[in-house]
Amino acid sequence: MTKKKKVLLFALCAVVFLCSLSFVACDKATIRKYNAVLYDSVKQYVKVDVIKEHLNMSESGRYAHNNAYFIIQTQEEFDKVFTSFPAEINFDRQTVLLEAKGFCTNVHDWKLIRLKFEDRKLYIYYNVLSPPLSDSTSSPHIRYIALVMNKVDIDEFDFV
Repeated sequence: MTKKKKVLLFALCAVVFLCSLSFVACDKATIRKYNAVLYDSVKQYVKVDVIKEHLNMSESGRYAHNNAYFIIQTQEEFDKVFTSFPAEINFDRQTVLLEAKGFCTNVHDWKLIRLKFEDRKLYIYYNVLSPPLSDSTSSPHIRYIALVMNKVDIDEFDFV
């Protein structure tokens, strides 16, 4: 490889690296802008029977065929779904988004990586942090995931 090609390859790699850093910085800035905090397993705080009313459960009752979504903007809505919460919520400034997600393993932790708003819908991007394989299970159950963030005006959201 000629010296010129090496320099061009190095320059191309540097540009790709810097672009990826800018995307990561933008993602983190959006998360900070909305003070978004992901709570990746809140089952102990929810009224499971209330949430299961919104799920199409299997005949055995072990797993859900769909997910249930809740956009909680007031204390009254919160009290219908939650018994308590691991953080204090100020509904004048904050929104709680809750998803009851079927067919999930309870072992993996989630990390919030990006928020994207599009046509009154919020897309919540996350990474699954994998534990050692010996700790993984695949028994079907429902995972309860919450996102607390600054008040937003959305009609729907999705964890992707």
